[in-house]
Amino acid sequence: MLCIKSTSCWADRGRHEDLIRILLRGLELPSEAPRPEQLAPIIFGRAKAPVTPLIEADVHEALAALKRPCGSKSELRYQLAAAVVLNAWIESERRLGFSHRKKFYAFKQKVDSLTNWAMTAEPPGVRLWAEAPHHSKTPILYIRVDEVDFSFHAIPVARRILGSGRSPLIWSGVRLKPIAPLVLAWARALLDAGTSTTGG
Repeated sequence: MLCIKSTSCWADRGRHEDLIRILLRGLELPSEAPRPEQLAPIIFGRAKAPVTPLIEADVHEALAALKRPCGSKSELRYQLAAAVVLNAWIESERRLGFSHRKKFYAFKQKVDSLTNWAMTAEPPGVRLWAEAPHHSKTPILYIRVDEVDFSFHAIPVARRILGSGRSPLIWSGVRLKPIAPLVLAWARALLDAGTSTTGG
């Protein structure tokens, strides 16, 4: 039974907020997964998208994705998208007061190994650079896969890249964390299609 005006109902809302969010998002999901070319305009910043809430399934998928071996540009893109999901999830959880979520920052070790793989394999369409912003103690690592820029703080290899003399590129300006579930769905669709194209 739905409760609309009862105060006890609104008190229960906080306790069941995650479930409500999952149900609402579930009702909005299309009957079939979006194709990469449908998501590409959002990922490339050519179309506006609302902030997309993360659900538990996104986090589980991201954790599983980062356990996979990486041997292709499509796999690299998918795992970087998974890292974006975890980054966004940890940030939102810490804002809610769950400070113990910091232990999940261990995913940054995987980003470090993915970066080392990309530096060795040099897949076409993948560019790496780092920048040292004035407001941060650690450099920001950027990994451009085709036209999409993934960025992460506190990745050990970033210092080496910063000192390597690599020319920095200009960041695309598209913030991926607010649309993390869409980035993951897009990267998964490209991986499933067995293609390294961006659909853009």
